[in-house]
Amino acid sequence: MQTKGKFHVTVGMQTIPITITDIKDNSLSFSADKPFCFTKDEVFLLLNLNAEKLHFIGSGIWIEET
Repeated sequence: MQTKGKFHVTVGMQTIPITITDIKDNSLSFSADKPFCFTKDEVFLLLNLNAEKLHFIGSGIWIEET
């Protein structure tokens, strides 16, 4: 999987540009270019809108770091 460059996250009806900051086992950290809102259990879709074929990379939920 490409880990550099611009990606997008879709949550609810919002699609926002992000930068991936860290990837560990089964988790991913990112920084958003602008604020967005969501509820605790909403599913995020990770997209690569610059991909030639498949734009959908994965999905997941928000996990608080402890």
